[in-house]
Amino acid sequence: MRHSTVSVSSVCVLCLGLRAFCQIPQVNSITGVPDYVLYHFFFNRVMWLQDQADKKQSQGKDGDLPRNLIQQQAGLTNQQASALVAIASDWRVNEAAIRAQVGVIAAAGARLPASPQLQALQAQSHQLVLDHLGQLQTALGPGAFYVLDLYVRRTVNISGPGITPVGN
Repeated sequence: MRHSTVSVSSVCVLCLGLRAFCQIPQVNSITGVPDYVLYHFFFNRVMWLQDQADKKQSQGKDGDLPRNLIQQQAGLTNQQASALVAIASDWRVNEAAIRAQVGVIAAAGARLPASPQLQALQAQSHQLVLDHLGQLQTALGPGAFYVLDLYVRRTVNISGPGITPVGN
């Protein structure tokens, strides 16, 4: 009995160590970027790829590569990929409404940071991303979201003052 207990314990330790060892390094991940910025770019990328797939299909070409790219790269199931696209699509519709309001206010001469109206819309835009990020976390569950979040942090490239690529 003792021998089998040691074997099970050894296997558990080995698996946990192997999991930590095999995790994807975050060499290209970034720090200093709020989640609402990171996922704003990511949701845009999701929808841009969907648009590219639709464009190819409208030309009689195969649109599967752009449509399924993130699913394949991030290791999502069909159901998880569908949830991602639905959430990103809803985000885009609501973001477009906010941008339309910004356009009207900006056309009247208002500018950030002086305009309280534009500040409020900016905060609304940030919260919109965070709300959809929460929906994505719920839809995918903790394990799949963790993997997707690693993918997002490795593949979304943002540069600017105060943004430091990890490993550089």
